[in-house]
Amino acid sequence: MSQSLIITWQAPVPLPACNYIVAYRAKSATSYTFVDTTGNTSGINSLTVPGLLPACYEGFVQSNCCGDNLSDLTHSYWGINAWQPLYVNVSTSGNTWTAYGTTLYGNPYATLVSGTIYYHIGGSNYTVSGSGTLPANATSGSLLIANVPQGSVFDKVLVTAISPIFDNGGTLQQRDAINTPQYFGFYNTSGCTSGATTSGCTAPVWNGSPVLLPSFTLDGFNVTSVDTMGNPTGGTISVSWIQSATFGGGSGIYSSITFQVFDSTGTTLQGSVTVPYGVAGLNSASIPILSTLGTITTGIQYLMKTLWADTSVSASQRFYLPTF
Repeated sequence: MSQSLIITWQAPVPLPACNYIVAYRAKSATSYTFVDTTGNTSGINSLTVPGLLPACYEGFVQSNCCGDNLSDLTHSYWGINAWQPLYVNVSTSGNTWTAYGTTLYGNPYATLVSGTIYYHIGGSNYTVSGSGTLPANATSGSLLIANVPQGSVFDKVLVTAISPIFDNGGTLQQRDAINTPQYFGFYNTSGCTSGATTSGCTAPVWNGSPVLLPSFTLDGFNVTSVDTMGNPTGGTISVSWIQSATFGGGSGIYSSITFQVFDSTGTTLQGSVTVPYGVAGLNSASIPILSTLGTITTGIQYLMKTLWADTSVSASQRFYLPTF
């Protein structure tokens, strides 16, 4: 099974004589795929690309006035973050109940899923909580096995947390330009599932923090300073992400994004940078850090926070530096 990428745009006035050039690529892909809509009906303002696996995509659209006459790219970029529903149901066999997760597409990373089974015996209500791992690239897996008392009656199961387990640890994924995995995020369908379909379920509402998007990646670390033994003590972390729009219109407290990097306890600041608000399409930032803890290595866990212009924290995630 595959999905379609649907790209739409507002047609300019006058219409371009040779329609449009549309470019798209999955996050971390090294090159774009170009589609020339010349020959299509004049005034077309959408393109459907079928047969794709779920992934975060970005690209641009240019008006084609024939020949080499193309519009500039000032307002032509677009982006989309991909989410997939994760369904959790419970199978009962005597006193042994198993919560299992299913999804249409396997994620290239294993996913830790935590949840709670609700049941009752007579007029008394009970719960049992736990967690399990949906394996990498798997579309189903056992998440929680519970042994309940005789006479238990199942009520519901709710997912309380979904967290990807990235190859190098932490909660921020590292860019893989060689394999270009299908970066996407699972979202919880607890309380709004009916069998294998959703009813009223939607992807998470984004709060504006780049680190919470499935397209956010740690792209590299460049050493800028070393100690007397040649061990790294400072450097720059490169990050990138895709946005579908400018959050909050880019005004007020949403006029900038500050990235801060702390030690694993979140108490000692290692470095920070403030960048303008993100725009539709691909965004990037470079975060300089200078260790106050000694040598910088890929085995040290750090904490990354994002703040708005009024210093309010929008999110925080633990991570490890990519290989350098």
